[in-house]
Amino acid sequence: MQHDDPIEYFEIFPWDTNFETGIEHIDKQHKRLVDILNRLAAHLANRSHPSTLNSYFDELADYADYHFQSEEQVWEKYLPNDIWLTEHQESHGSFIEHVVALRQEEGEKPLDDVLQDIITYLSKWLAYHILDNDKRMAKVVLALESGCTLAEAKARSNEEMSGSTRLFIQTVLTMYERLTTRTMDIMREKSLRKEMETKLREAKEEAERATRSKSMFLAHMSHEIRTPMHAIIGMTNMVMQTQLDEKQRDSIDKIHRSAENLLRIVNEVLDFSRVESGKLVLELVNFELQSVIENLLFITETNARGKRIRMMVDIDPQIPPVMRGDPLRLGQVLINLVSNAVKFSPENSTVTVSACLLDTTEDTIALKFSIKDSGIGMTLAQQQKLFRSFSQADASTAREYGGSGLGLLISKMIVEVMGGKIWVESEKEHGSTFHFTVTLANCITVSTVTEEDAVDQALQQLKGARVLLVEDNEINREIAVELLTCNGIHVEIATNGKEALELLEIHDFDGVLMDCQMPVMDGYEATREIRKQPRFQSLPILAMSAEEMDSDSSLPAQSGMNDHITKPIDVSQMWITMSRWIRPIQ
Repeated sequence: MQHDDPIEYFEIFPWDTNFETGIEHIDKQHKRLVDILNRLAAHLANRSHPSTLNSYFDELADYADYHFQSEEQVWEKYLPNDIWLTEHQESHGSFIEHVVALRQEEGEKPLDDVLQDIITYLSKWLAYHILDNDKRMAKVVLALESGCTLAEAKARSNEEMSGSTRLFIQTVLTMYERLTTRTMDIMREKSLRKEMETKLREAKEEAERATRSKSMFLAHMSHEIRTPMHAIIGMTNMVMQTQLDEKQRDSIDKIHRSAENLLRIVNEVLDFSRVESGKLVLELVNFELQSVIENLLFITETNARGKRIRMMVDIDPQIPPVMRGDPLRLGQVLINLVSNAVKFSPENSTVTVSACLLDTTEDTIALKFSIKDSGIGMTLAQQQKLFRSFSQADASTAREYGGSGLGLLISKMIVEVMGGKIWVESEKEHGSTFHFTVTLANCITVSTVTEEDAVDQALQQLKGARVLLVEDNEINREIAVELLTCNGIHVEIATNGKEALELLEIHDFDGVLMDCQMPVMDGYEATREIRKQPRFQSLPILAMSAEEMDSDSSLPAQSGMNDHITKPIDVSQMWITMSRWIRPIQ
């Protein structure tokens, strides 16, 4: 806590009328000493800055010195050369010596401990000094002022300070000593608790800053990696549509699959970050489980065929044909697990995918999926390392089979978000079986439109459309132009937002495909400028970016964009997204 921060005030030495001596200016000085002592104790308990503690201590020492001199002037006036005066002066001297000795312990003890020892001593000494010594002397002074002789005044003072008064003084001293210790302990405990709360809050804020920085870094890296990946995947797709001999096609196919593998690793890292930060939002759409399984087999077919692995599927006939949930994420889990099964299985083996109905209600469907392989298997110790960040069974596995080690962890996170759990049964050299459960929504309406049908409908709708493509990357432009023109879409090209604005002034377009990151003027600024013109308020503008857009990302929407297409482009999704907004002018 800084020295100018407010503190919570406690009295370790509460003032009481029993401390009054009857001599007004001495009582005022005593109250002043007690007040400084209480504030010093409060700052100590609240762990104030050492300079603040020293400042209060110096103030207390200076005022004590002033008080002693002022007090002794009174006693000297009424008890000159008296033994009581000498003893009183000696008590002041011993007090100063004791406090100085305690201060000298700073080199041996922490400042907090030294000052606490001093405060404990001060409160005890001050209570005794006021209640006993000063009140005894004050009674003598008051008796002398009433006409008593010195001997009579001292006798009266001794009598009044004996018996029940003496017992009262001892009781009060004991009480104040305990009160000081207990109050200091309570104040220190509260202060430490507040300090811990502050540290926890700061740690939480630091963790949140780190998470934001990580997300920004991952988004940037995503853009930097996805951009060349878009070019590689797009170009290899184009080349594979041409006449190639067997060796050329094999080489291009390997390049294409390697690029897709790298892209999958990038996506795994991004998915991990998204799930970890709680930003993974599941879709809720009608889908057919059969379509998810067919897509799974299509994606894993090449690798399985290369190792002559038989893919077996066993679907419980009681599972409803249509359900409601996120087919993309369900498919992602299945692809991760089946890809692992194929990767770790020997040639000429079998991988089995099965699904069974666990439970069904009016609103929900609970399913269990199992993926069984006859691969290398795992020991119990290796199984315990699964589902951890960047973890595989052991280092040799990563070297031999590759992979980021994130697939299983991401699968676990997705399954848990879908209300299920994931586990493995395995034995070394005897294969593994991964199981997971999910809870999906029941669906009455049967969807009859497949993705293939949707793409065909989209392409029919888009034929003849005039589109402005705004893209600064030459390779990305070439890929996009090839895709669009081959499917009957007319294209004009701009290399930045400024050129796009100029072309819009002289040509009519049915829609704009807008890259987000460009020199001169980026896509967001260009879109804001376009939307300023009333005639372009309804012009469809679709963002095209290698940046990973969270479902709650508001930047494209805030700038006026209608939708988003992620690079590398999923061609089917691009046609469907474009058809959602773009209608050719008749």
